[in-house]
Amino acid sequence: MARVQAKSQPRTRTLLVVDDREANLVAMEALLGDGDWQVHTVNSGEAALQALLDLDVELVLLDVQMPGMDGFEVARLMRGSPHTRYTPIIFVSAIAHTRESVLRGYATGAVDFILKPFDPQVLKHKINTLLSHEHNRRDLQLLTQQLDSARAFNASVLNNAAEGILVVGEDGYINFANPAIAQMLHTSINDLQGTALVDHLAAPQMPEAWRDTEFYNQWRSGNTYRLHEAQLYTADGGTLPVALSSSPLPRQQRSMVVIALDMSVVRNLHVQLETQAVTDSLTGLLNRRGFHQALDSALARVDRNGKRMAILYIDLDGFKRINDSLG
Repeated sequence: MARVQAKSQPRTRTLLVVDDREANLVAMEALLGDGDWQVHTVNSGEAALQALLDLDVELVLLDVQMPGMDGFEVARLMRGSPHTRYTPIIFVSAIAHTRESVLRGYATGAVDFILKPFDPQVLKHKINTLLSHEHNRRDLQLLTQQLDSARAFNASVLNNAAEGILVVGEDGYINFANPAIAQMLHTSINDLQGTALVDHLAAPQMPEAWRDTEFYNQWRSGNTYRLHEAQLYTADGGTLPVALSSSPLPRQQRSMVVIALDMSVVRNLHVQLETQAVTDSLTGLLNRRGFHQALDSALARVDRNGKRMAILYIDLDGFKRINDSLG
């Protein structure tokens, strides 16, 4: 089965600074240039949106009042895009000091609203905190994607396995059945789930109490249990010869996985081989080996019941020519 392993890949953290004043961009670049991140500056809302498409931006420092597309519109468009929906935004403004502007900034998706003049150390601390949160969010998103991929892979393996697979709880009831076992028993997955495993077992005979069965005892001991010759009931009233093996799942799941291998093909093959060993392929009659087996069986039967037995010998004329030409 697929395993999920989260790997934290080292990456360059990129800050995007958006301001229409060149002096402000130079000042912010000088202020933040010595941090553990890369600073990228643009002078318009349109350029900011393009940079967000081209770069892997982890935080945006966004001016509020800009000609053309202002900061509120940039934030609104960012929150409407799946790529930047969760990218942290800090509004930075020297003009929009009103309560309405601050509330509007938070309403458009900002995580903070800083008014100029501000303390550079406080800003750096906030940037570090938000970048750490963003880093954790991305790691969690990656882990979720890996988990979804692993689940899809495991489901594909179970659904396409040729062997029948059951997950049986410690109470003996089936919690999961794959399509193969349902097809083998001529039933549906829903009809199997929630039923007792022993109710489907035609042979060998099991104790009535689930906790007295070898399935349960071996599971409690953490061992694998195998039944090389077993039979399961089919929905049409017949039985299916199978080989069963049960292995405990991790203890916290308190379940076992039971694998059923359809032995009907093997059984039929054995019958065909046994038949071919004692019959003539041309006539379908008993060959020399088959004759001796039948004679030994008849003599043993005579010894048991004390009755007499007669052997009739019939010679077929001209059979040599048939045998020589047809084998």
